[in-house]
Amino acid sequence: MIDSGADYCIFHAEIGEQIGLQIESGKRLSFFGSSGQEQFAFFHEIKLEVGGHEISCFAGFSQELQSLPYGILGQIGFFDKFKITFDYEKGIIELQSIED
Repeated sequence: MIDSGADYCIFHAEIGEQIGLQIESGKRLSFFGSSGQEQFAFFHEIKLEVGGHEISCFAGFSQELQSLPYGILGQIGFFDKFKITFDYEKGIIELQSIED
């Protein structure tokens, strides 16, 4: 999910394990989700491919997101890498890398 209100990119811990990370070896940071409760994630520098662009991303992995059916693309690691245009009427999201 693209979330302009989220500070970080955060994914299920299981995704991190699937790409070979030792989740708890990352930097532990707290965050507050829509529940308003403090949650924790372990952050790692990873590579993501989004819209045909490969980017470096400081992303968190949390056991506490298991109930969500998606990860979150937030300000640090996603919005700071792209100029993003949303066209709601046409159902289009356009990404232009600011690193190119």
